[in-house]
Amino acid sequence: MRRKLARETLIDFAGSIDIPGKPINPADEESEEFSVIETPVRAKHHLLILQKYQDLFEGRIRRLMIYAPPGSAKSTYGSVVFPGWCLGKVPGFRFILSSYASDIAKKQGRKTRAIARSNKFKGIFGTELSSESKAADEWSLTNGSEYMSNGILAGITGNRANIMGIDDPVKGRDEANSPTIREKTYEAYQDDLLTRLLPYGGLFLIQTRWHWEDLGGMILPENWNGESGQILCRDGMVWEVVCIPALIEDEDFARKDPLGRKVGEFLWPEWFPADHWTPYIANARTWSSLYQQRPLPETGDYFKKEWFRWYANQPARDTIRTYGVGDLAVTDGDGDWTVLLIWGIDVYDNLYLLDYYREQADSLAWGYQILSMHRDWSPFEWVFEAGQIEKGVGPFLNKFLHENKVYTVFDTVPCTGDKPSRCQSFRGRLAQGKVYFPGKPWAHEMMRRLLRLWGSSIDDEGDACSLIGLKLDRLLSGKHPKQPEKPKPSSMTFDELLKLTDPKKDERSIYRL
Repeated sequence: MRRKLARETLIDFAGSIDIPGKPINPADEESEEFSVIETPVRAKHHLLILQKYQDLFEGRIRRLMIYAPPGSAKSTYGSVVFPGWCLGKVPGFRFILSSYASDIAKKQGRKTRAIARSNKFKGIFGTELSSESKAADEWSLTNGSEYMSNGILAGITGNRANIMGIDDPVKGRDEANSPTIREKTYEAYQDDLLTRLLPYGGLFLIQTRWHWEDLGGMILPENWNGESGQILCRDGMVWEVVCIPALIEDEDFARKDPLGRKVGEFLWPEWFPADHWTPYIANARTWSSLYQQRPLPETGDYFKKEWFRWYANQPARDTIRTYGVGDLAVTDGDGDWTVLLIWGIDVYDNLYLLDYYREQADSLAWGYQILSMHRDWSPFEWVFEAGQIEKGVGPFLNKFLHENKVYTVFDTVPCTGDKPSRCQSFRGRLAQGKVYFPGKPWAHEMMRRLLRLWGSSIDDEGDACSLIGLKLDRLLSGKHPKQPEKPKPSSMTFDELLKLTDPKKDERSIYRL
């Protein structure tokens, strides 16, 4: 019965075998003997991960991403146990595993091969390691199943897979920060790995997040923010995403946690004591990316999180002067974003972000949006980057607004130098605590994108904010709220005045009054 259950479910298989852990002789990279892992299959996230791998094998999902902190055993179950179960379960099954380096992929292949060599594996599936092909990175079973592993940049030719796994496509921080390596990794994924997948084949990606544009980040939607579940990604495929942070920091994390944890709960407390995480929390960059799976230092590199101020109720309209700014996508078909912002300035020269638009839209679409925002806010003027208006957008925009009986003033500011320099005025104002954002979800998303400037290719909101900063010394302040007028004394007739006096007094006392 136990062997039958191990054949049917990956969870039972993982509980029926000795899972290889560390090599008994760590100095020997070719060691074939491993100690058994110290942790049993009992943690909630292990069961979740194993079930998702089985869903991938059985075709209920075709793409799977697993994000979890280092040491959470995601690779043990995904890159070691799962391949062995697939290969033993289906004769003639083909499995390919890739990692950032061939040696790392070979290490995982050696562990899976150790499982296939065990008597427990043979007892469950009735097959064993073939004597004809048994190299650590390329071996087969007597039932015809084949296993292969490689470095993601090494390339695979002449081989196909029913399931392909990618485990840790990024070596470390230096490689993650290199645009060249990130681009080469993505190209290898697109051109080499995907082309090796058989029709209806499955693909999984296991990693800790190093960078917002690592391999996972380039596949996920640009506005992804830690959600789990089925997500339509930028490659046009629906991926099942399992994102497991180390700590549930706030209600946003709690809503998105696939394990159902509450605020303040750490991952796997049965194995990791709470103080295990303390050294990593101290490093905001490491904690945010590797442990929380949101690769963005919450303090930011250019902007700081603590600089952002928030408001619940906007200032009264008669106390602020409004301005519109726009970073316009002036080139058709290049995927640029148009960003339109409405700012309000109060009497103390505080900036309030009042309205927001961000879309990959053509000129007609954002023309209508400017029209709508102008009617809602009546900005004193609209500010654009010098060159955008002169390049042809200006005549269209003027004509379009005039046809709709909207008349406004356009101003342009020169944008010379690099982008961080152009945004310095806005950055300084933000650091002074003079910029306020509404407590709305889109504003928090905007903050997250601003925090990761300028390491991302998505910098449209930074460009739009730079425009109001370059205009700072020419902005007109708002006004003090109107004070209610004091009531004027009403005039009285002499008879009315008499009624208010003491009737015992004579007329002379009334005159004295």
